[in-house]
Amino acid sequence: YLSDRYTDMTNVIFLTFYYAMLYPIGFFWASATLAVHYWVDKFCLLRSWAPAPVLGTKIAELSRMYFFSGAVVAYALMSSYNFASFPYDNACHLDETASAEYVGSFSGKTGEGEPVEFTLAEGETTYKYCNQDMLRYKPWPAFPAVPASQPEGGEWMAPGQEFAFIFGWTSVGVIVFVILIYLNAVRKRLKQLLFGGFVSHSKPCLQGFTELTDVYGYIPQFKLKGALFPTLLCDVSSISHDLIDWEDASDPSKKRHNAIYDVPGLVNNDENDGVISIVKEWLPLK
Repeated sequence: YLSDRYTDMTNVIFLTFYYAMLYPIGFFWASATLAVHYWVDKFCLLRSWAPAPVLGTKIAELSRMYFFSGAVVAYALMSSYNFASFPYDNACHLDETASAEYVGSFSGKTGEGEPVEFTLAEGETTYKYCNQDMLRYKPWPAFPAVPASQPEGGEWMAPGQEFAFIFGWTSVGVIVFVILIYLNAVRKRLKQLLFGGFVSHSKPCLQGFTELTDVYGYIPQFKLKGALFPTLLCDVSSISHDLIDWEDASDPSKKRHNAIYDVPGLVNNDENDGVISIVKEWLPLK
């Protein structure tokens, strides 16, 4: 289930980032979608689904390291290209007016083939075709998507659109940053493979085991259905009963709850060595 949930979440985030400049309201739809996913999955985990095997944090770390950072790159890169391509009409303004041969009324067809009538007046502004999609330039896309990448004689960006300069170089910074993250992950992996060794992440504790009040020993016992206390399956006469995680006030010795006393002659009988488990405790020297 976990892999499916991460796949759905990654799809939502990636598509939202990819088309963020063209469809900003997608952030709100993505937030609502992820919120619904969260509550539905929480209900299913707690009320419907069977317990899943313990998988650790590898899937979350992999998704956070590669897929989410890749989505951020797509967000920065596509936002810069989409902003630079505005107004998406592939028409560049010319400092000329329509010649006399184009003045008058004409008939034409739309892109859908429907007939249309239009009139050109004297002094109309003229335009020429120019490719505004820097991502589809030949033989290579223009990178970064900044005003300086416009072809000579085919400039289309308006004065207020020079903000594309910031968008374009910001995308370069994001890509470099993510590449450094990837290289650092590869470096750590290679270091682990070539020079790996055991590294202890624990710290020494100055408090002894016998000084702890909320830690109990491993005592062989069995829980009988309907019984108030477990049934002990070993001799506990040589240990402190503080190591047992339950207490019967009416039987401090716990003999009534110990199965070894149900067999006559089993306790303190040398001939029965090895028949029952013996639990012992060695206290540290003061």
